[in-house]
Amino acid sequence: MGIYTNIGNKVMNLEVLTMINRNEVVEKMKKQIEEWNKDIKELEQKLDSVKGDVKEEYKERISKLKTQRKKTQEQLDKVGEASEEALEEIKEGFEKSKGVFKKSLEKAKKIFKKKK
Repeated sequence: MGIYTNIGNKVMNLEVLTMINRNEVVEKMKKQIEEWNKDIKELEQKLDSVKGDVKEEYKERISKLKTQRKKTQEQLDKVGEASEEALEEIKEGFEKSKGVFKKSLEKAKKIFKKKK
């Protein structure tokens, strides 16, 4: 049977809507992780061009980015099993992760630009 709701002039099965929402979340998270992989790879390629304390600071920034990426990957792995309520929490966590990653990436790029 299932639970149905009216959306505009269509009646939609809530289970189908939940799956559509879940798939959108998964795709968005996968794309973001792919983008982060590229960002991290780009930073790692620049690592040889920095020296001393700056190199250590740069490595630390890259490490933080990798940690954030790993946390997001762990959230992604949970999406398939998540209830609708848990899915909302995962989406909120993902949005926070994006903000943290962006700030860390900007800091890493500033470090590199200063010492270039």
